Order: sequence, then C-alpha cells, then structure tokens
Amino acid sequence: MSKDCGSLALTAAIALEADFVFIPEVPPASDWPDVLCSHLQRKRKYDVRVARLGHIQRGGRPSFLDRYLGCRMGFEAINALLRSEPASPKVLCLKGHVIAKVPLSKVISYTRRVREERRKGSYGEAVDIRGGNFRQKTDFVQLIAEPPNFFFGVSKNFGVIHCGSPAAGMNGVTHAFVRIANHSKYNVYGIEGCWEGLMEGKFRELNWGNVAGWMSRGGSELGTKRQLPTDVEKIAEALNDQNIEGLLIVGGFEIIETMGGRCGFLAIMTALATGADKALVFQEDFTEKEIRKIFEDAWFKNERELGHYTIIRSEGANDSTTCEEIRRNFENFSSEKKVIVVD
Repeated sequence: MSKDCGSLALTAAIALEADFVFIPEVPPASDWPDVLCSHLQRKRKYDVRVARLGHIQRGGRPSFLDRYLGCRMGFEAINALLRSEPASPKVLCLKGHVIAKVPLSKVISYTRRVREERRKGSYGEAVDIRGGNFRQKTDFVQLIAEPPNFFFGVSKNFGVIHCGSPAAGMNGVTHAFVRIANHSKYNVYGIEGCWEGLMEGKFRELNWGNVAGWMSRGGSELGTKRQLPTDVEKIAEALNDQNIEGLLIVGGFEIIETMGGRCGFLAIMTALATGADKALVFQEDFTEKEIRKIFEDAWFKNERELGHYTIIRSEGANDSTTCEEIRRNFENFSSEKKVIVVD
C-alpha cells in the first residue's frame, strides 16, 4: 500500500526481516533481477508467490500499539477540530513519539517535491525530504538485510543478556544489535540463563546468520529470569574471562518497576489501549468521595447493561485502592443498591 511513499514498505521490511525491499524513493540496482533470483535459488528453494500485505492485514485484530496510537490520534483530532481555523486545515502526524499538527498545504508541497526529485533522479534528496525517520529506516534496512563482508574476530567482543520477565521486544532488540554490530566488525556473545548463566560462563556466539528469524519471535531466545545480580565480582570475572568489553542488558529491573511500584505509566497506557473506565495510579490520591463516585458509575453501567466497568490499577497505587479493598467496598455498595454481584 501507499503507492508513492515507501514508509510502510520499510516498516514491514524491518518487522519481517525482508531480504529485499523496493520503494519509489530508492530504486534498486540495474542487476536486481539476477541478484534476487540467485538469492532465492541459493537460500530459499521455494516457489515465488505474490502477496499483497495490505489486503492480508485488512480486518485483522489491532495490536496494542494500534489501539494506543488510535486513541491518542482521536484525542488530538477532536482537540484540533475544536481549536482550528477553517482556513488552515491541519494533518495529524507522528514525529518520533509526539503527535504534531502540520498544515495540509505543507504536506502537499512536500509530496510534490518528492515526485519532482524522483523525476530528476535525485533519489537522495527525495529520501531527505521524507524526513529523518525515513532516512533512518532506509539505512537500517540496508544494514540488517545485507550480510557483512568480513571475517569475525577482528575487533571488540560485546555481550547480550536478557533480564526480567519475557517481553515481546527482547529478541528483536538482540537481532538488530547483533547484525549492526557485525557490520561494525564486532563479535557478539549471547549469555544464556540471565545472571546465573553469566556467572556459570554460558556464552553463546551470535552472528548475522544465527539470529535470523528472531525479530518476529516473542519471549527470550537466550532465556530470562526475574533476578538481581548477586555476586558482582564473579560477574566481572566471567566477563573478563570471555574478553567482553561491552554488555547490552535487554529488559532490566526498570521493567519490573514499571509493571507496578509507584509508576503509573503502564497502567495509563493499558487503560487507553483497552478502553478502561478508570485508571488508579500512585500519582493520584483518591478520596472516599471519589472512590464512591467510581462505584456509582460502575453501578449505573451495570444497571443499564452497558457492559463491564473496567478498572486498571497500578501496583503502587494508594493502599485504600487495592484490588481486594475495591472488591469488598463495591460489594457493600452494591448491597446498598440491592444489586447482586456475580463473580
């Protein structure tokens, strides 16, 4: 999809670990048919078929990011409509992690400039007009898709360790780190079994080829645990024995903290993505009156069969709003209203 813009194709190429990507802003070399066919015959040995990704995706279940971004975009859109001037329409776009409002006339002018540069054969300028994020994606795809042309063992050794609960991005981070490190002529060793594995010397060489497929796999290919490093001296000794000069820690202890503790960020994001009715976080100190208002809203929704009333609570929220306390108080409130609460 996106006929004249390669942004979606670049994003899909990164997520799918594509070997080739064709976009209008960066045309392939003249011998690309021979290179592609040779690659398919040597590596894949499969039949070649055409699949239109946009058609496959339509109607699929939205991911967490889809729902979260959609909620943010909807919020910004209604605010933009209420505050905008009819003579200056805006387009909502994502710049990094910030939603920005860009004049429609400016967006159209950029699109026209890209087409003009492509007609002139100035493809580098066309990519630059698309923006820094587009340029970064283009460079990244070229790095992770093309094997490095060098022998390993010519420079520094890096280590990668997974810590904390398994997370969807652990393998993807490791995949990108290994391939880019290899292109920079660095060796990478994966550490199996978290900190215990490190102290026991469980190192495993990772290279461009053996991390293939990791981008789309959940969990942790190296193995991870919720544990803290206990013997720092032994860890340092193990790293020194393997001649590890840099260590990438994927996950870490911050993830455990953000799952609860006194940080309500994940609770708020989850509430937005799931359409929850209320989010209880440490940063807000709910009074008895406010808690009762929550119960009244829940009772109103239940009484009129408007669906479930969902509360997302951060683990470090006010002690008076623990899950058990909320349940017990709501049962008492429901008894007052003569509503039967069913588990």
